Amino acid sequence: MSDYPSLQKQGKNLLKTVSDLLNKSKKPFVSDEISKERMEICTRCVYYDVSQIRCKKCGCFLKPKTKFAVNGCPIGAWPILDEEWVGYSQPILRMRIFGWYIDIMIPHILAEFIVKIEKLIDTFVRFVRKAL
Repeated sequence: MSDYPSLQKQGKNLLKTVSDLLNKSKKPFVSDEISKERMEICTRCVYYDVSQIRCKKCGCFLKPKTKFAVNGCPIGAWPILDEEWVGYSQPILRMRIFGWYIDIMIPHILAEFIVKIEKLIDTFVRFVRKAL
């Protein structure tokens, strides 16, 4: 069995995106900064497939998905970004506790701090690996 939704469901998702782009979107793409933020959120998600850079929940390829303003995350980690969503962005920390996933909304300053710590740890690990 596939880790992804059925092809029929993926097709419906694609058709909805195309329809929204043609019918609802005044500005089809988000800025590079927002796209990058979305991708960073996705890479920390339990549904992220690193080998295909793809979401296991909706089946979408994430590099294009994160660029469209009419697309939102299927689990709500980042919103559709159109006029009604401007100004919305509440970072969510996803934690696994005893097999359960818990989403906790956190202040932006804490989210930025966590990302910096993750980068610092990654840099440290690369340094140690090179030293060994």
